Amino acid sequence: MINRTPTQVLDGKTPYEVLFGTKPSYEDIKVFGCLCYVYNLQRKKDKFGVRSRRCIFVGYPHGKKGWKVYDMKTGEIFVTRDVLFHEETYPYAHIEHKQMTEVENVQ
Repeated sequence: MINRTPTQVLDGKTPYEVLFGTKPSYEDIKVFGCLCYVYNLQRKKDKFGVRSRRCIFVGYPHGKKGWKVYDMKTGEIFVTRDVLFHEETYPYAHIEHKQMTEVENVQ
């Protein structure tokens, strides 16, 4: 992310642009908090077993290739490269709204 952000030191250019002579691609940047499915490496060798884990994209790990995700079922945060993103779906989008409504009703 840092190499794709313009800086004043380079007169508004990105470090990527200075190194490679072209503007960086932003295709690999994903939306934080979106739903994603991660390939389940720990699944049993069952033909009808679950093949993916339902997760939420939470960020980019430092010094690793991949994405940092939160497993909604186990509460585990881990880094993986086998991810299918659904950037239009946000599983926790309405939780804050529900909590705020409950607080207003109590007062």
